[in-house]
Amino acid sequence: MPQSRHPSSLFLSSSPPLITPNNSLKNASPTKQEHTRLEVENAEDNLMQKTEVTITLMKTVLENPEPIKNLNELTKAQLLYFSTAAEALSTVQGEIDELSVAAEGQYRSIQSPSFSNTPHSRCLESPTTTEVPL
Repeated sequence: MPQSRHPSSLFLSSSPPLITPNNSLKNASPTKQEHTRLEVENAEDNLMQKTEVTITLMKTVLENPEPIKNLNELTKAQLLYFSTAAEALSTVQGEIDELSVAAEGQYRSIQSPSFSNTPHSRCLESPTTTEVPL
């Protein structure tokens, strides 16, 4: 029972048969071959339908410049937004970096006296400073 086929699907039908590992379709039963042929035809029909829908949508976009203009405006707005955000983050990061350096300096100056009182730090002290036990 022949079906009406889309002309552009004819090249798919004239393609070599579906090849699977060990040529299982070549040795398959006629029922399996028919089932597989129908699956391929359904897949072709599905592909052709989706291709036609895609072409129609592409033509619609090309015929009306509004969607492209709107996309352009959205892109400009996002570029401005993210540029401003990047600039703000850069400024804040610089300030945080300065605060980090200051906090680290303050932390190290507070920790230094207690460090020099540890037993291991005495080895690091200069020879001019010696502790005399009482």
